[in-house]
This record gives sequence, structure tokens and C-alpha cells, in this order.
Amino acid sequence: MTPRVSHAALLVASGWMLLAATGAPAAAQSVSVTAANPASGTQDTVGLIVKITGKNFAPGARSQFLLSGTTNPDGIVVRGTQFVSATEVDALIDIAPTASLASFDIRVTNASGRSGKGSDLFQVIQKSSVSLLGCAKHGTCAVTNLSVQLLDVDAFNAPYPVRSDGRGPYSHGVDHVTAQFLAGGVFAFDTGTVPPATRDMISEYIFPLPGYAAYSPLVQPGAHYRWRTNGVTSTAAQDLGTPGFPASKCVEGYFYSTDVSELSDIGEAYSTLYHTGIEGSGSPTGMWLMTRTGPTTWTLETSPTCNGDAVNLRHRIPGSKSRQGLWQWETIGYFHLPFKMILTLQ
Repeated sequence: MTPRVSHAALLVASGWMLLAATGAPAAAQSVSVTAANPASGTQDTVGLIVKITGKNFAPGARSQFLLSGTTNPDGIVVRGTQFVSATEVDALIDIAPTASLASFDIRVTNASGRSGKGSDLFQVIQKSSVSLLGCAKHGTCAVTNLSVQLLDVDAFNAPYPVRSDGRGPYSHGVDHVTAQFLAGGVFAFDTGTVPPATRDMISEYIFPLPGYAAYSPLVQPGAHYRWRTNGVTSTAAQDLGTPGFPASKCVEGYFYSTDVSELSDIGEAYSTLYHTGIEGSGSPTGMWLMTRTGPTTWTLETSPTCNGDAVNLRHRIPGSKSRQGLWQWETIGYFHLPFKMILTLQ
């Protein structure tokens, strides 16, 4: 009988295997564990991703960190194990403030029951005795699936100009939605691979920048929306709120929407591009505020702290009406487009 798993246990993203044994037949190959990267972690760490390398790992593998020479985890909790290949699994671990300052063995057990152990591969060290680097700097950020909830009201109970379609969170892999933290530690969210999007959003251009007028106002429902954070260096989304890293960070943001296929020559086409201030050679990339609010949740929003929430609304001129018979864009105006999202590990 499959063990019952509480809602509280469903903390890990799709692809992170919950720690439940199965009764699959034993594999023929022996399992070996040879290295861990990073090879150390500090006491009082939450959400550290450790790349474990070895041989003959299989889908469904689980990992354990054990005080060297014992079967005692001694303060290291493995929240999930992601199978990457036969030579790599990634463990998502928490290290308690009271974990022993000592070496730990790492055991990997396949669903078949076959297991292997590497001795003294990981060390717990004091928080103050290490210069921390993030998973992006280590190159070990795991690809993590998310669900995205777009908030439809702000603190004043007024609609955000960017709103959801009312069908609930946008989950990775459902209705052609992409919502992930990528291997480089950036956030990527796409409501559909090809316009018109399978999942819709609504934009209203009702907050023009000074010198520009609201465009009717234009409502752009059913648009294909793409969101992305860029410019990650040592601090990825997964690092926020862990020891040595702030809970919040201003991140470079890319936002683009279009309401028709770029290959279509039918009907009106509108698009928006997100940036800081009026677009031009001196216009910096737009910045968003990303905050870790819990072990499995983040918020992403426009904020005065990070300076700028402007979008350039464009209208596409059909090739028959433009110079050289090519599609061209004309700028309609610049608008503030505040939004707030809640990102949750699946």
C-alpha cells in the first residue's frame, strides 16, 4: 500500500522524488557515490542544493546524509532528491542550527533497493567560518517546476492592470504553461508556446507615464505573456532567504506580450515590452523585486524599491501599409503596469 503523504509534505517541485521507498526489483548494477558539490554547508541552512555524483543512479533514487560511520542524520534533513542522470542526483537539504560540526557520509538508494555510500563526502561547518556562494555561482541550481498565482487585487482592493484569467494558478506543464526556476537560477514563465495562449491574462493600460494619454484604455485579453528574470550572478531565487543571502533582491526583468501570432497578417496586433522608463539607448532593463516568503514560496512584483515598472505599448502596422512591405511597429504610449505574483514549488 502506498504511504499517505500529507499536504505539508508536498513541498518539493515536480521532479523531486518524495522520500518513500518502493518495491521495485533490484537492479543488476551496484551503486556508488563518489563526490558532493558543494562539499560543505553551514549550520542553520535552508534549501541547499547538493549535486551528488557517482554511478548507476536510477529514476526514483533517494539520498541520505548520515553522520560519518553512523545511521544518524544528525540535523541534516533531505527534503527531496532529483534524478538527473545515471551519474548525478541532486539533493535538496536543510541543515539544522544544532547539526554537528563534522563530516557526513552520503548514501543513495535506488527504487530497486540497491544502494551505495560515499564516506566523509560532506561537512557541516560554522556559519561564520565560510564565504558563501550561491547555487548559481556553484553551477548547481536545479531546474524547479512552479505554479504561479497572479494577484488580481492590491492593498487598496483595486484591480492590478495585469490580472489573471480567473482560472487559478498557472502550473508548469499544464495547458502549455512554462513556469520554472531554470538551471542558472532565473525565473521563466510563459502562458503558452504559440499565440493565442492556452491560458490568458488581461492587461489594461490605464496608468500612462507623464506626457502620455491612456489608450482608450486598451484591454488586451487573451494575450501570450512571457516573463523572465535575468542577470543572476551569485544569488539565485533558490538562494534568497538562506544564510548569507538576503530575503529580497532586485532582479532584472523581461516581460513581453502579444495578442496575435507574429506570423499572422490578420487583424490588429499589439505588444508590450517591459523596461525602466522611456525606451531608448539609455533605458536600463526593468527591475522587479523578488522575495522569498517561505521554504517553498517567493513573490515577484514591481516595487519602488527597484525603480521602474514601465512598458512600451506597440501597435503593429500591416506590411501592406508600411514601408518596404514589412511588418513595422509604432509606439502608442508608455504606461505603468504594476503586478504581483506568488511563486510556489509544485
